[in-house]
Amino acid sequence: MNYDSLESEIKGKHIIAKPEGIFFSLDPIRSPDSRSKCPSGWTIKSFLGKGTFGKVFTTCCEKKCGYVVKISELRTDWMRSSARKEFCIWKSIQGLGLSPKLIDAHIEKNYSMFIMEVMTGDIMYLMEKYPSKELLELIINKVGNILSTLHKNEIIHGDTHYGNFMYKVADDKIPKNVIKAIESGKIKIKVIDFGQSTTFELENQEGTDAERAIKFKLKYDFYRFMETLMEFSPKGIRDILNDNKDIVKRYSDKYGIDMDSILLY
Repeated sequence: MNYDSLESEIKGKHIIAKPEGIFFSLDPIRSPDSRSKCPSGWTIKSFLGKGTFGKVFTTCCEKKCGYVVKISELRTDWMRSSARKEFCIWKSIQGLGLSPKLIDAHIEKNYSMFIMEVMTGDIMYLMEKYPSKELLELIINKVGNILSTLHKNEIIHGDTHYGNFMYKVADDKIPKNVIKAIESGKIKIKVIDFGQSTTFELENQEGTDAERAIKFKLKYDFYRFMETLMEFSPKGIRDILNDNKDIVKRYSDKYGIDMDSILLY
């Protein structure tokens, strides 16, 4: 993303350059959440990472930090529509406790900005640092429950790579007994990134065999998560799964998926 062009395009309106990074103030009229939660403007601090459609930074409102912002460039009408859809879906599930809190949001013609609470890390960190069959199966079950709840609320995530599941723990201090901490809720697993999400209602509006499309996408949500664990996770995690194929079978049976043939749907 070219932040120089971003600055020059809306300088003096929303974004201006500052020595410590990019400073942006959300326009209360054009913000989809009616007004900015930080009238003085958010300040970008450090770069955290990037995905297909944007970059993520830590950000602060005056001296209050503990937030991250995802800034995406919207080059097409489809991307602008997707940003609005992402906002609506994310906003609609705030009361379910499945995702990070959405603190602020803004969608311009060419850029979207979503400010959320910061997470402690991604689930792969936990699985690698505390490798065991028990922890792996517990996290898999937690993710399955998250997806089931989304589906019960007629939402399809659409991009369930394991990298889109994070964990949150108070003070960023991981308890000694990680399994007990997850079971008790001291460590919370959350899902992020609704950029490719959709709803049953939107699928039905497409018209063509919507019921079959919904059924496939629901199963693919479950399948995609397990597929990325089996194919793309570090070797240590793959070895645990290969040595404990009963984990995959129980997961597949519970959610009615066939890990060998779902792509043939």
